[in-house]
Amino acid sequence: MAFSHLGLSDKVLAAIKAAGYKTPTPIQDQAIPHVLARRDVLGIAQTGTGKTAAFVLPMLTMLEQGRARARMPRTLILEPTRELAAQVADHFEKYGKNHKLNVALIIGGVSYDDQDAKLLRGVDVLIATPGKRNGLLCSFMCVAAWRRLARVGLRPACLSASTIENATVIPYQL
Repeated sequence: MAFSHLGLSDKVLAAIKAAGYKTPTPIQDQAIPHVLARRDVLGIAQTGTGKTAAFVLPMLTMLEQGRARARMPRTLILEPTRELAAQVADHFEKYGKNHKLNVALIIGGVSYDDQDAKLLRGVDVLIATPGKRNGLLCSFMCVAAWRRLARVGLRPACLSASTIENATVIPYQL
């Protein structure tokens, strides 16, 4: 079987061909049609079998069909480690080379300033580790947003901080 039977876009198929791949791995063959149908997929396969490409390739195809809104991410991918997040970002760069997508990798150990600048320019795909995502979320929230969240009973993980950047944080109270 070839990648062409999976329903991927011409741009994605061209990137796959340029990368030198001819046939999908079993996990890709089974997962890609379900992802394109917007179904939940749980895939288990050994390291090196193409699991990352199994979700990146159909996501690229789906992102072609939508429009970007002003500086709002259209896709959020959370990975448990910096290494996995970087791998996903590499796949978006490799297979998304025919797309005009802005991809931001938000991980620890990298300057907040560089990552903030990417987010302020606007991104289509936001790839992050949960801790760094929470930290950035907290740094962008204003006091009014804190109050609204507290009113509806939501408590962000960073609410216990006394100050975030230049804003004074309202302590959470029941």
